[in-house]
Formats: sequence, C-alpha cells, structure tokens
Amino acid sequence: MRARIRPVWGLVALASVWLAVSGQQRLSVRNFPADGVLLLGAAVVLFLLAVVWKGRENPPLWPNNSAPRDNSPQVNLTRGRLRRALFGLAVVLAAVAFASLAKNRFTVRGVVCWVVATVAWILAMVQVSPQGIVQPVLSRVRSFIRERGVQKRVDWVALCFVGILALSFFFHLYRVSEVPAEPQSDHVEASEDVRSILKGQYMIYFPRNTGREGTQFYLTALLSRLFGYGFTTLKLTMALVGMLNIIPMYFLGKELADRKLGLLAAFAIAVSYWHLIVSRIGWRIVLMPFWTTTVLWLLLRALRTGRRNDYIWTGLALGAGLYGYMSFRIMPFLVIVFFGIKLLFDREPGFSLRRLLGNLGALAGTAALVYLPLIRYQYDEPRMYWYRVLTRTTDLERPVGQSSLTVFVDNVRRALLMFNWTGDAAWTASVPTRPILDYVSGGLFVLGAAYLLYLLVARRRPLALYWLAAAFMTLLPSTMSVAFPIENPSNIRASGVIPVMLVLVALPLYLVGRQVVRVLRGGLGWALVLTLGGLLLYRSAMLNFHLFYVDYDEQYRRAAWNATDMARVMNGFADTLGSIYDAYCIGTAYWVDHRAIALSIPNMEWNNLIMDMREAEPHLLEPRNRLYIYNPSNTAAERWLLTHYPNGQLLRYQAFQADKDFMVFYAPAQQSPAPLAGQ
Repeated sequence: MRARIRPVWGLVALASVWLAVSGQQRLSVRNFPADGVLLLGAAVVLFLLAVVWKGRENPPLWPNNSAPRDNSPQVNLTRGRLRRALFGLAVVLAAVAFASLAKNRFTVRGVVCWVVATVAWILAMVQVSPQGIVQPVLSRVRSFIRERGVQKRVDWVALCFVGILALSFFFHLYRVSEVPAEPQSDHVEASEDVRSILKGQYMIYFPRNTGREGTQFYLTALLSRLFGYGFTTLKLTMALVGMLNIIPMYFLGKELADRKLGLLAAFAIAVSYWHLIVSRIGWRIVLMPFWTTTVLWLLLRALRTGRRNDYIWTGLALGAGLYGYMSFRIMPFLVIVFFGIKLLFDREPGFSLRRLLGNLGALAGTAALVYLPLIRYQYDEPRMYWYRVLTRTTDLERPVGQSSLTVFVDNVRRALLMFNWTGDAAWTASVPTRPILDYVSGGLFVLGAAYLLYLLVARRRPLALYWLAAAFMTLLPSTMSVAFPIENPSNIRASGVIPVMLVLVALPLYLVGRQVVRVLRGGLGWALVLTLGGLLLYRSAMLNFHLFYVDYDEQYRRAAWNATDMARVMNGFADTLGSIYDAYCIGTAYWVDHRAIALSIPNMEWNNLIMDMREAEPHLLEPRNRLYIYNPSNTAAERWLLTHYPNGQLLRYQAFQADKDFMVFYAPAQQSPAPLAGQ
C-alpha cells in the first residue's frame, strides 16, 4: 500500500509548484489577489507535506551536506621567531601605510607598505598541512588525474555551468549600448571620477556626489584604456561584474547543499531581472550582491570547516567588498551576528571557543588590513564618509516626522512586500511599483521561505537562523531609511539581499526535484524533473528578459531626457558643418543635464552650456558656424536667435514621444548679424 502511495507525493510536490506560480501570477497582475493568496497558501501546505513526507526526506543541507571535508590537522606555515617577525612587520608597515595614505591619495609608498603588511599578516596567520604545501598539492593533482583524467564521460555539471555562464553573458551584455538608453546626472558624476583617475588623481574615496567608493571607477578607467571612455564603457564594466556573479553564487549553493543547488542558484542570478538592473544601470550597485554572495559562501564554509585559511579568505572578501558600494558596510555586522549564532546555537561536538575567537581575530585582522586606506580616509574625513548613511538614518538632513521605530517597522513591512506585491517606485532602477520577482520566481520564493520557517520551527536547524539573519541584515540599508521612508523599498540599497532571496527561489526546485526522483523511480522521475523543470526555468528566463529589455527599457526611455539624441545631432554638426565646441545647449530648469550630453558625445571636455542668452553675445563677434539646442518652451532663447541670426535655420527634432522634442537652431557664419544692444 505504501509503495502505491509513494508516487502520489511526487505528483503533490509538482502540483504545489504549479499552485504557487499560479497564485503569484494573480498577485503580480493584481488580478483576483485574494485568489492568489489562497493558491499560495494551498501551495505551501502541499509543498511541505510532499517534501517532508513522513519525515523521511532529509536533504543534505548545510552543514550536513555532501561537500568534501578536510579533517586533516593544520599547523601554522610560519613558527617561532619568523612568525613573530612577520607580525611585527605587518604592524610597522601598516602604521607607515596609514601615515602615507593621508589626504585621500594612494601613494607609491603607502600602497607598497599596505600590500606588504597584508601579505606579512597572511603569512603569519595561514595554516598548512603538516606535510607542507607542495606535497598535498601534488597529491591532489595525482588524485585528479587518476580519478577524472582517464574518464571518458563528460561532467554534466561542468557542461551545465558553462551553459549558464553563456546565458549570463547573453543576458548581461545583450544591447549593452542601448539599455539603459540615457545617462543621468549620477552617471555624469561617476564619469568625472573616472576622468580624475585617467588624469592621475588616485583617490581612496571619491567625495563627489555625497561620496562613493572607488572600485567601479578604477575598473572603468582600466577598461577605458582598451575600449575608450563613454556611457557604454561605464555600463559594460559593471555588467561584466554582474555576469561573473554566477561563480560565487554557484559555490554558495554548493556549500548549502550540493552541485545541483549550486547550478539552480547560478541560473536564478543569471536571469534575474533585479540583478540585471543593478548590473546594467552603470552604477557601482552590482558590487554589493557580488561581494555579499562571496562573503556568504566563504563565511559559511569557514563556519563549517573551522579551518583558519577559510576565515582568512573571508576577511579578504569582506575588506575588498567595502570598496564596492555603501550598503556593504552592513556586512561586518552580519559577520558578527553569524559568529553569535555559531556561539549560541551551532556548537558542534568538540567545539572550542578559543579556536573560534582565534579564527574571528584572523578574519577581522585580514579585513582591517585590506580596509586600511579607507580607515585612513575615515580618520581624516569622518563626516564625508558617513554623510550619505547619516542623512537617511538620522535627522541630519531632515527631521524624522514620527517615531523612528514606527517608521522602521513600517519600512520592514514594505520591504518584505517588494518580492511579491509592491516594489521600488524609482524609475531608474525598477519598473515602478512592480514586484521585484517575476511570477515564477515569486511563487518559488514563497515556497522557499516557508521551508526556511519549517527548518527553524520544526527542525531547529541553525541554517535557518543564519539565513534569516542574512535576509534581515542585508535589507537594513533600505529599511533604515527612516528620514526618507519614501525611498524604501529600494532595489539599489537592498541589493545585498539578492543572493539570499535567490537561494530561496532555487531551493524549492531542488527539493521537489529530489522528492520526485526519489518516489518516481525507473527514469520517470528524472524525465518529469528535466521536462517540467526545464519548462519552468525557460518561462522564468523569458519573463525576466521581457521585464528588463521591454518593460524597463520602455519606461526608462519615457522618464529620462534624451541626451543621446542631442549628442547625435551635435556630432552630426561637428562631422559636417563645424566643431563640437561650436555646438551649444541652452539650459532650462528641470531639463536635460548638459553633462549627460557630453557623456553621450562622448567628450567630457565639452561644456557648452548657456543659461543666459547674454552669454552668447560674444558669438556674434566671431563668425563661425554654430549650433544651438534648446527646450521648445524657451521662447526667449528662440526670439534672441531669430533676431541675431536672421538667416539661421530652425527645426524641431521629433523624438519618440512629443514631450522629449527639442529645438535645433543652425546659425551659419556667412551672414550679417543684428547689432548688439547699445551699439
């Protein structure tokens, strides 16, 4: 009888996924939302019944997964006087670097001392096998050759990963020059920071535009040496980072369970519309999910293995991430929370508090040394470094209208709704108010969150505590905006939660797939999983593709001023009738940023803005072909041009929508301009 019932649970698991996706579809389009909630509720019940059927399902989740364990003893690479000398060298050189990195500049002496101090610290802290370094490496190479080198079978996981990497390449780089279509003022500010690097100003922190970390600007400056500099280069740099984020995401999923979950997690982030936006927007935002994913992977591995070297790797990633995006500053606190959970709720047999604290010291010391230049900048300019954070979390810029706690609680509520109900309202980084997940991913996310709560309440698994802490903490950069609650939920500031959320999207597929294969034997289970799972993943990919390349692209173009059209007209003038330096933008309040035109030309030296037509009077004394672009509402500028250039040619550039039209006035050199007033 039991044998006959077993296949039913596989079908129930599949039905739960279908119900969840159907329910989320109704929520996403606001079509019968009550029905959507009921469907999601039924899906959760069926899903939990199916995957924990009679308690027999025990998926290999962290820390009891199938990841290989190295239980061999470890000893310090350096010992005795040499180790003490390395510690002393690290301290002395760190002090010299701290002194040499003043005035917000990377100097040769400062950088050399900083790098050598970090290397000395790592050499003093790193541990190796008692056999040394070379022998274990040779043993692993021989084992790989013996076990895999003679195999004729293709590793299907490697093939799938290469396919996902190719998919990520396509999603992140397709039409990179066209989407997003227009640069904004923040892009201009970023471009100015890149220009400062190209001119030899190697700043530690970039105070322009309320302050920003420098990783994006240095990477873009490097890429500009190869491809030239412009808006596309700005987008391309971060798009490449986003494309490569599938690598740490795969290892995070593998650490949490096995290679199958790693592949599903990598696929989820490769096609995610949210991750695609923060990768392609041309700002440094994607560095937040990239380094968050990396730190979560390395930290969980370190907590599982207890190896000193894993903690050192985590410290390196933590310190590097602090040069990425402001929201990453929450991650050191998350590391502390993880250690607290380890200490209170996750003590394995043979737990050693002394060893845990030693490893924490290794992690913190490594991160602090990597972070040293920014520590110096904070010492010199604490207000600038923390200005943006404090204006959102305190009353530094504007008073908080009501209790900060009340606002924070409401912010948390609205942030939790962004995944399935109402998302970010900012057009630059979202399709306004739309849930941040497509309806396939949204339904799976509900099932994954339900399973996480099951692990916490019924199984009391520490993994659930770690993951809930990660979700709560990575949302804080958005939810702590108590001075500007309208900015919450923010797809940008909450981008650190992307890997946490997408693991919960991948987890139900992983669990259902395992259950179906287990109860439907003889190949039928695998056939169903591969067919239905493939169709579901394909549908999710297509939905995310449409969300970014159609919905997001269209609404972005509607909201942004068309600086690229203006740059195209000016470039056409420069190529045929004159010089780009004889093309002018006549400014109007709340209209296009003329620097965005310069970025689109691309020529950041171009700065021909006229705010008062008296600034154009010297042009009358220097007869050259000139071009003027202005807003159709600026009738005063139009009268001035027609009066002083009676032989000029005026036309209206018709954009893709009427409110983006602009006027183009060509003033030829060969004419007799009207006299200036007073002559």
